[in-house]
Amino acid sequence: MPAMRGWPTVARWVAGVALATCLLVVLVIEAPGSRFAQPAAAVVTLDITRLLEGLQERADLDADVERFRKELIAEDAALRDEIVSLDEQMQASENADERAALKNEIDLKDARKRARAEFAKDRLDVEQSLVLRQLYKSIREGIEEMADVAEFDIVLMNDATPDHEPVAGLQVTRLAQVSQQIRLQRIFFARAWTDITDDLIVRMNNAYNTAEAP
Repeated sequence: MPAMRGWPTVARWVAGVALATCLLVVLVIEAPGSRFAQPAAAVVTLDITRLLEGLQERADLDADVERFRKELIAEDAALRDEIVSLDEQMQASENADERAALKNEIDLKDARKRARAEFAKDRLDVEQSLVLRQLYKSIREGIEEMADVAEFDIVLMNDATPDHEPVAGLQVTRLAQVSQQIRLQRIFFARAWTDITDDLIVRMNNAYNTAEAP
């Protein structure tokens, strides 16, 4: 049994080391400058779909894009009417030279109409992308201002959904659709009181209307 005589000493040494380690951990956690001593972050969420629907700036920007789209449609309709009128003249003419001249003019206007359609499609895409960029910039600034006032640390876009619905008729399988939706989801649950969407809408609309007032 001589080999067992040193065991109590070893046990006391191990216990002492463990106690000292625990005390050190407690001191580190409670230390004023420790990163573990920081208060819990204030985290809130927002519903981006509801936010966009409620913003007056978005409604005004969409109205501008819609006016531009209607202008493009009107220009296309005017060219189409010109082509129809020339075609009627060509059909009614009995002069070969006149018919040939009208045919050339129709071909030129038709080529112009197709080129104009491509140009209009590109311009509309540019305008819509500018609207989205402007809205994102405004939302980012609105969130930062509200976070400074309310002392929010993190603002998350709430993408929590009770279910994932696949869309029929796509080249991607339903299984792949649901799997992708689950992988892309970042928030699984958020309590209703964390949502700041309505308050943010009010703040941003007030700021926008004040800036736009004459």
